[in-house]
Amino acid sequence: MKENRQTALLVEDDADTAAVETELLESDGFRVLYAPNAVEAVKLAGENRLDLVVLDVVLPDSDGLVLLIELRRRCQAPVIVCSATNRHRDAVLALRLGADDFVAKPFDIAEFEERVRAVMRRATPVTAPSPRAVRAA
Repeated sequence: MKENRQTALLVEDDADTAAVETELLESDGFRVLYAPNAVEAVKLAGENRLDLVVLDVVLPDSDGLVLLIELRRRCQAPVIVCSATNRHRDAVLALRLGADDFVAKPFDIAEFEERVRAVMRRATPVTAPSPRAVRAA
């Protein structure tokens, strides 16, 4: 049986945070691929069609902003950077490098869910009504 769920790549080195984010994404219908580091994230991005990436900035083997550049080269999925970094410039730089949103940790669960939904709405092309439907109206 083929699954029609969208696939999210979660790149997060903290297991507790990853568990919360996985639960939130799965409750929104995503199939979640988990990468605790940049090496695994690049591997999963190369092997799967991604619909969303949730990316931490502080990773054990790479700077998440460097990984953001690499992921942007590999896929067009929206990227939400979710990080506890206290450097304001990281949020600005993440957006400049192609992130679609930035969520600071600790985050409000309802806000995280709505930011995911908003990014996915913006990423989904809106289909215009057919000319026939417009004339009939």
